[in-house]
Amino acid sequence: MAHDQQVVGHRPVPNHYPPRIRLTMGAERYLEQLGQDLITGGVELHQLPPALLQFFVFAFEQGRASAPTQQQVDEANAEADRLYAEVCRRIPPKSGWQSFVELSRIRGETERAERADQRAAYIAASIEASNT
Repeated sequence: MAHDQQVVGHRPVPNHYPPRIRLTMGAERYLEQLGQDLITGGVELHQLPPALLQFFVFAFEQGRASAPTQQQVDEANAEADRLYAEVCRRIPPKSGWQSFVELSRIRGETERAERADQRAAYIAASIEASNT
């Protein structure tokens, strides 16, 4: 589809905008400052002209609709923790294999190795506590 068309429903509608809409530098700065002031409370929504208010509300709604919910974030974190614990719980093969901690120490990354040791100990303690 050409940049001069957009789809509404199933039919193309002419779009008379350029591929990238440009504003003057002054307008860019003004809108950027206005956006910051809206976020920090320096200006209220009722102070905006109707067209700018509509644009702001549309952008806000689109952002809210695309943002993950707290439940989704919590579920993803729980799954990441579960997978990390599973990896840490596995017993490495006896021959020719070095752990992440050992490899980090060989490379001279002692702080990284210590953090990995602390995480593994924390996870092991958490698993042990949940099993009792």
